[in-house]
Amino acid sequence: MFKRILIPTDGSPHAEQAVAVGCELAKRFESRLIFLHVLMHTAKADEIAAMPGVSEELAEQIRQSTMVPAGTVVGSPPITVIPPGILKDIGEGILQRAENTAAQTDIPGSKLKLKTGDPARCIVETAAEEEADAIVMGRRGLNRLESLIQGSTSERVGRTAECTFVTVH
Repeated sequence: MFKRILIPTDGSPHAEQAVAVGCELAKRFESRLIFLHVLMHTAKADEIAAMPGVSEELAEQIRQSTMVPAGTVVGSPPITVIPPGILKDIGEGILQRAENTAAQTDIPGSKLKLKTGDPARCIVETAAEEEADAIVMGRRGLNRLESLIQGSTSERVGRTAECTFVTVH
């Protein structure tokens, strides 16, 4: 039924649950897994620092990241700019944990993809590029503020994906 399953993950608890569900589906249908992480340029520094797998040293680097002052964009609060190298390292760690879950479920040869851009758009584009039959993702990720403004990533993917779409609670 499903030859290729795309599992986007940001390392959040809902995403980790989606990885587990996606792995079970892949095992049942003998599917190939594609794990995707979209670099979290808009996530809050404290949320990223507290993620599973982030070392204390890396968490401290995140906390010390450069602050962009309030008002840089009219009416905006100050934000923390996390260096891209740190975000890439975190993303690779998240993908490695997903691949480890797949290996523990006896699913060999997962494909790992790291992208930059709008998460919903990257997920839908990756599903099309990889000819995924299904997307399995968590209902809620790390960026709650963004979801209040423009809708959750899972909601936007569900509206635009051209394959089976499963959200995990």
